[in-house]
Amino acid sequence: MEEQSVSGPATSGFVVADYAVFAGMLLVSMSIGLFQALKKKPSGARADDFFTGGRSMPAVPVGMSLCASFMSAVQVLGVPSEAFRHGFKFLYMCLGQSINSLLTAYLFLPVFFRLGITSTNQYLKMRFGRGMQLLGSIQFLVATGGMKAVIWTDVFQIVVMLSGFVAIFIQGTVLVGGPALVLEIAQNGSRINFNDFDADPRKRYSFWSLSVGGTLVWLSMYGVNQAQVQRYISCRSERDAQWALFVNQVGLCLIVGSALTCGIVMFAYYNNCDPLMSGKISAPDLGSFTVMGVVSGPLLGVFILGMFVPATNRVGAFSGISVGFCVSLWLAVGSTLYPPSDETIGVLPSYAGQCAGSNITLDSSPNQDQHSISTPLRPNNAGSVVKDGDQ
Repeated sequence: MEEQSVSGPATSGFVVADYAVFAGMLLVSMSIGLFQALKKKPSGARADDFFTGGRSMPAVPVGMSLCASFMSAVQVLGVPSEAFRHGFKFLYMCLGQSINSLLTAYLFLPVFFRLGITSTNQYLKMRFGRGMQLLGSIQFLVATGGMKAVIWTDVFQIVVMLSGFVAIFIQGTVLVGGPALVLEIAQNGSRINFNDFDADPRKRYSFWSLSVGGTLVWLSMYGVNQAQVQRYISCRSERDAQWALFVNQVGLCLIVGSALTCGIVMFAYYNNCDPLMSGKISAPDLGSFTVMGVVSGPLLGVFILGMFVPATNRVGAFSGISVGFCVSLWLAVGSTLYPPSDETIGVLPSYAGQCAGSNITLDSSPNQDQHSISTPLRPNNAGSVVKDGDQ
């Protein structure tokens, strides 16, 4: 029976199988791009084919591409970590994403689609001049094979992403002892926590920060970001583009839900031996929207002014984006230099009580002794959690 030490130094790295999978993904992605680049004869190629796929793409693959474009490796690693440290309430992010999809589909998309433009920067130039266009140029997207290659590559990557989450969930659940035990440990550890309506702005996640704040974060990504706009204007019609956004929303909820579920399984497996507290890892691999928020937030404000406030002039737009950028930068730098405590941002308690002895082991077989990894936790009167037997 194979066992691994909980207290010994953790050494891990790529093995041959990992390199094979990694190389296979790169090969498939590159092949899709080359296929899309070569299948159309050069004499028939147009700029519109490159930037918007000839505006001929169906809704489903575009929706999957929209979903994959912002689910980077940082997000894949970070969202399970957020569930581990903050609980399942992160699922309220799906509410913010849903509100964003509706606002984008019925307010922002029609403007870009009916203008027939290929870049959000073109709108900025039309509305506020070339200077504002240059400020928005950081969001430009170019890829080998054009937009068709980007979309079909994203479809492949979203399938790989979901498959990975499913594999982690199944393996982790088996190691813990079944879904019922995972849910029991998560409940006893306060990780099933949808009743957090705290309005404290310093708290990292609550119903309000995830629904209201999440709506604005995702609106800056989907409503006016070049990477997303270029995808949904590649659809055959405005209605198809709206359906692509709704397909994207279903995909986002599946991915976020899968990632959070994996985070809860991780907590159940390590509930008495937190790898961060025990020194097995040096950082929690949190996802971050800080850099994107500093840039995209003020730009979102400019687009809203341009589209929905006709009286806005060029001076007002430049003044607004300048002030918005300075405030956003001040908040981002300040929170980095003077980060709030774990207690302030609402990190839930975790434990490393069974990591101290060098003779403590975790059995990696499905029939391992569950006491070593899943001693039940229960809430105490102070709001934290304690292990049964600790009085």
